[in-house]
Amino acid sequence: MNDGRRGRPKLSRIIETISTGAELTGSERWLLVVIASHGGGFRRESYPGYALLARLTGFEPRSVARLVASCETKNWLRVYRQEPHRPQASNRYLVTPPAEAKIALEEQERARKERATQRAERWALKRPAADAAAAPPEGGL
Repeated sequence: MNDGRRGRPKLSRIIETISTGAELTGSERWLLVVIASHGGGFRRESYPGYALLARLTGFEPRSVARLVASCETKNWLRVYRQEPHRPQASNRYLVTPPAEAKIALEEQERARKERATQRAERWALKRPAADAAAAPPEGGL
């Protein structure tokens, strides 16, 4: 499930994983989606500053700082703060869903594959009858 670039999940997959986090507020989910999409997905670092995150999310910079701290305490976001001698440098962010979200997503994926298999089996049962009706009669014309 990628968008054509090696190792980068689709945005829909990112949103689906983040939406499994019942403990997250809507604002936290939106912030995580923006950070993950800015960095290219999960487990990829991104470097947006609070001003850019505020502009992309529509929140105030102070709200972004509060939401980043909240997501960090809920273990959905790792923040690597820059050194004090580089005050203008952006923090590094890494969106990392907790194990519960991964398990829920794996269960959803397993159920999706099972439904696809059942659909394929139903189609295979219907298909021989359709093939027989479309085949020319034996013995030629």
